[in-house]
Amino acid sequence: MQAIKCELCGGNQLIKKDGFFQCEFCGTKYTLEEARKLFVSGTVSVEGDVKTKDADFIVKAGKLKKYNGKSTDVVIPENVKVLGDFCFSGLNIETVVIPSSVTTIGYRAFAGCTSLTSIEIPSSVVEIGWDAFAGCTSLTSVRIPGSVKEIGSDAFAGCTSLTSIEIPSSVKRIGSDAFSDCKSLSSVQISDRLMFIGDFAFKGCERLISVHISDSLTEVEKKNLRFDPDWIDSYIGNNAFMYCKCLTSIEIPSIVKEIRRYAFSGCTSLTSIKIPDSVIEIGECAFDGCTSLTSIKIPSSVTKIGDRAFSGCKSLTSIEIPSSVTKIGDRAFSGCKSLTSIEIPDSVTEIGEHAFSDCTSLDPAKIRISPRKQQIFTGLLKKGYCEKCAGPLEKRQVGGYVCSRCGAIYLMLF
Repeated sequence: MQAIKCELCGGNQLIKKDGFFQCEFCGTKYTLEEARKLFVSGTVSVEGDVKTKDADFIVKAGKLKKYNGKSTDVVIPENVKVLGDFCFSGLNIETVVIPSSVTTIGYRAFAGCTSLTSIEIPSSVVEIGWDAFAGCTSLTSVRIPGSVKEIGSDAFAGCTSLTSIEIPSSVKRIGSDAFSDCKSLSSVQISDRLMFIGDFAFKGCERLISVHISDSLTEVEKKNLRFDPDWIDSYIGNNAFMYCKCLTSIEIPSIVKEIRRYAFSGCTSLTSIKIPDSVIEIGECAFDGCTSLTSIKIPSSVTKIGDRAFSGCKSLTSIEIPSSVTKIGDRAFSGCKSLTSIEIPDSVTEIGEHAFSDCTSLDPAKIRISPRKQQIFTGLLKKGYCEKCAGPLEKRQVGGYVCSRCGAIYLMLF
């Protein structure tokens, strides 16, 4: 780190006074340009606002508070350590050079800079704050250096021209909505040291084709200032990849215990997915609307399939439900129009309403369920009238019943 050293007495405490930098020990005064020539290795304390020439930059104690310049190509002064909150927010700037002295990019530092096309983040930066580059719609590429440990929530949200991103091994956390609605983002390379992906992190990345998530993915909560193994929780967050319409495949690491609600909802190009043996719960709408998904094998670790977990997976032809599952949620497989057969194990103690409604290809004869479990097969009609519209039911030639009013399919009557 650099410090100012008085050339007269060697003192390293300079304060801003009357437009000059004055040594606290001997009183020698220096202009800004003279003070810059005094930098040596060590530490320094500089107090008061510092205005560079033409007052383009307002700096206080190493923190850039505001840019007042007119140039669209910005070179931030050396020795600025922190880019403060909102310092460039909404300004008409095109390029920015950040010096190697900067360690932190603050909250909404460049948010809404719609003309910003490129930026180079130096290897000194360890933190990219919340909303730092949110809404930079012209930003096509950004290089995140190996020094960054955390990418804050909404950091690059709405960067609609961003095409690719490489997340270095130093990054441990990607905050919620960090890359949400980056509609041109087609590839993401995530290191094998990433520990946390927040909710909505890649939601709406419509051109995202593939993602590899490493086995290190976990969230460690801190308890009593120590890391307690009993508090380790591993999951893919709510809406994490929602509406990634070009995503065709994904590898889920073996550390993940829960796929949370809407995690892959609306991923219409997703054809296959391997759920590891570590997962114990598939959340509400986790794969809702994955219209290209053809088959799914649920591992023997899963105990609960949430409401609408696979609803609208109209290409799904087969499903294996293991004997570990005890609950199938409401409408869990509703609208799986290509599903032809299913086996429900004796372990299932609860089947939610309309769990298999509108499965128009499902032959009741191919539903394997023990007679003693049929009473828990809820959501099926008992009195001959549709639960949706109260219309009368008619027998189908392939078996089961269809509502003559709304077309709802029922597998059996009790």
